[in-house]
Amino acid sequence: MEDNAKVVMWNPTNKRFAFLDQSGNAGKFLTTDGNEVYWSSAKVNPVFSAPTFLEATTATRLSTTRDAYSSFSFDGSTTITTSGGQGITAVLTYADNEAMTTNPVIVDSNGFLSIGIDGLSQVHTITVKGFIPAGKYRQVTFITTKTGTAALPAAPASIKSSQEVLQ
Repeated sequence: MEDNAKVVMWNPTNKRFAFLDQSGNAGKFLTTDGNEVYWSSAKVNPVFSAPTFLEATTATRLSTTRDAYSSFSFDGSTTITTSGGQGITAVLTYADNEAMTTNPVIVDSNGFLSIGIDGLSQVHTITVKGFIPAGKYRQVTFITTKTGTAALPAAPASIKSSQEVLQ
């Protein structure tokens, strides 16, 4: 490793560390293929974006040549009744096609279930994040659940925060 280099990011998909040089500029990659470790002079030019709710929940191909790291947070709201509880789960998935039906892979899922005090309304932040391989489509979907005879809660309709970085 270079003197004073800092690890920027580990990508488990392609097993690559990105390093910054002493000036904070993108430098070399340390890449592993099985037992081989080698250096390449490829430059890191990360591209940052903050997708809207519609962009996050619509199947989107971010790049055909570059992996991406995606992170999304949503606020989910529930109201507890004596007849049961409510829950919301966000799921970040990638697939080979825009319909999200060919080789889908769940990258991350997170959610909550609220039960307990009658009439209590709660807001929970749900965050999903992970690496999306180059050429894949990614999408966030929601699963709403209930217990007893409670009504299903509404899925989130807005995004709290988002960030995507093309590597």
